[in-house]
Amino acid sequence: KMELENRKLTEKIQLLGWINKKNLAEKLKECNIFVLASVIETFGIVYVEAMACGKPIIAVKNGGANDLINETNGILIEPDNEKELIEAFRYMYANANLYDHKQIAGSCAEKYSEESVVLMLSKIYKKVTIKDEV
Repeated sequence: KMELENRKLTEKIQLLGWINKKNLAEKLKECNIFVLASVIETFGIVYVEAMACGKPIIAVKNGGANDLINETNGILIEPDNEKELIEAFRYMYANANLYDHKQIAGSCAEKYSEESVVLMLSKIYKKVTIKDEV
């Protein structure tokens, strides 16, 4: 935080820390990009929440982000690589507007909406039921 103050970036960058669910959607709507530099994530629901709001993402190759983030919705960097994180921030600062925010949100809805998940689970259950009956 001190580094942000020294560089007079506090008006441009906010480090929010933990946010309750009620305020998360509001904060995601206000931001230009979403960054989660966590080294370990199992699935990373917060990435999906950010994508649902159409936000490009900077994420670490941490397991959870690997299958969610691609060149159309963000940047994946190596774990514990400060140089890559800084470069990703610089790139996003200059190019976040080049991402198709509607496409990010649409792709997310296509994959993770209630309808999509129910359809996917129905197919899985049908396969299991058919195998059990045979």
